[in-house]
Amino acid sequence: MTRAERIFSLYRGSLLDRKDYLWKTQLEENYRKQYTSLVYLLIQRCLLEEAWGQAEFKLDTYLTLYPLNEEMHQMLIDIYAKSGKKERIAKHYTNFKALYLRELGIEPPKEMRDSVAAYLN
Repeated sequence: MTRAERIFSLYRGSLLDRKDYLWKTQLEENYRKQYTSLVYLLIQRCLLEEAWGQAEFKLDTYLTLYPLNEEMHQMLIDIYAKSGKKERIAKHYTNFKALYLRELGIEPPKEMRDSVAAYLN
């Protein structure tokens, strides 16, 4: 296991069980950005190796912690398309759309809707 993989496996998201302390806000944001960059790099490596299952696992893990990250959802949809899993594209997008509407009260971005429509046609 590489150091990056180990860091990925240890990260748990927000500090101190989501308690709202003012001092931790910036620290959490910095950790979130670093973790996002790490996950992105690990996924890029998986894509080069065509390790679709590993990429899906990493994205699922990430999206459990940060469920509204549009870019990571789009990457997962792209991976489903590359690995020939059309039915998973539709299911994932349906779940993401419901989450987006519930949490933000808006439709997912047009670019995502268009890409999903293109993959499903």
